[in-house]
Amino acid sequence: MPVGGPGRVQDLLKITKRVDGTVVQENLGGVRFVPLIGEEGWQEG
Repeated sequence: MPVGGPGRVQDLLKITKRVDGTVVQENLGGVRFVPLIGEEGWQEG
């Protein structure tokens, strides 16, 4: 999942829950997603 504010570089995190219930978080690096526009896009507020 991308974590960080829109319009800025975000961290792409991979979260895995193991069979024993422990959770592992991996940072896969910096990403920048292009905001969706139009009817199905991001709505401010």
